[in-house]
Amino acid sequence: MFLREHPEFHGKVKFLATGKPTRQQIKEYRDYADSVKSTVDEINSIYGKSTWKPIEYIHRADYELVAAAFKNYDCLIVNPLADGMNIVPKEAALMNEKSGTVILSENAGCYEELAEYAIGVNPFDMKGNCRCHLQVHNNEL
Repeated sequence: MFLREHPEFHGKVKFLATGKPTRQQIKEYRDYADSVKSTVDEINSIYGKSTWKPIEYIHRADYELVAAAFKNYDCLIVNPLADGMNIVPKEAALMNEKSGTVILSENAGCYEELAEYAIGVNPFDMKGNCRCHLQVHNNEL
């Protein structure tokens, strides 16, 4: 939605999506991973250019990559529909060297602890999520 409604950011933003494969012996988990990959490919084919693709999808356990991303993000998005105590925003905020902004689902288990340090979003509100991204990318916070 963000790329569709804000073409002025084409070629200027990059979304790094990382996911560690889990429970690959279960068909539903494999199907979900395939669905995510297909969606990423579709978005990249619609909005990408030969010199830029909006989403880089890494689906493997790669601690060094994740640590580098945590150090260098401008905007970290942790947006689960439902979650236990997710420590990713805590780890990333401690490692970040760029004063990056955290957009955090109000449904994340750590939201109450981090609410004053993050931008809270309802993961089911796509327009609200889009507004948050626009604010972050326009430095309107």
